[in-house]
Amino acid sequence: MRKATIALITISILLVIGLVGFLVIWNYLKFSVNVPCNDLSGDLPVGCQASITPSEAVLVTIDIDGTMRVWRNDQILISFIDSFAAEEEDKLIIDSVSDGKLIPDSFEFADINFDGNADLKVATSRGAYNFQYSYYLYDPQNNTFDPKPFLADMWNTEFDKKAKTITTLYKGRGVGDIYREAVYLFEGGRYNLIKQINQSFVNGENEEAGYVHTVKERKNGAMVVTESKIISEPF
Repeated sequence: MRKATIALITISILLVIGLVGFLVIWNYLKFSVNVPCNDLSGDLPVGCQASITPSEAVLVTIDIDGTMRVWRNDQILISFIDSFAAEEEDKLIIDSVSDGKLIPDSFEFADINFDGNADLKVATSRGAYNFQYSYYLYDPQNNTFDPKPFLADMWNTEFDKKAKTITTLYKGRGVGDIYREAVYLFEGGRYNLIKQINQSFVNGENEEAGYVHTVKERKNGAMVVTESKIISEPF
């Protein structure tokens, strides 16, 4: 009787392990189609593939609850919790879901530290016309993504691989006449601020009074004002 009980318990444990393994593999395989991650959108769940190195690719899945996972084979390299479901202590979050659909430009792969491997850009907050992003570097030695962001909380970013710059733009309102722009240059293994542009109203929110347009640039290691003027039309 005792042997039969032990055998039954053993079989039950093996079945549970097998079921868990099947669900993990199924979660990976159900999205294993040759769909690129560029401009991915649509009803959740969704999945896509992205090249990380010249010879390796990863699978990205976003479930119905907004959880995003980056897979290689059956291993999760990094995962993010939807910002609306995240607790205060949760650090890796993504803000990418609206009405059960994936918002375009919620994430992107690009080699921002120029080591030949694709890194991950993830939207962490969004508004009507401002998206906030964090960047996570791919770690080739450990074959995973560093959970500590290399760059954090940057607004509406644009990456220029040729110039080795990342430009951020925070819009004060939708028409884009009020904004703060910053340009960061990759040098010495990090991004350093080299230019700032600020445009605001001369008098409160009265656009008829004109705008103050101020430019700061890095000169001899310090940010200095290189242009400051009042303009009647925004640019």
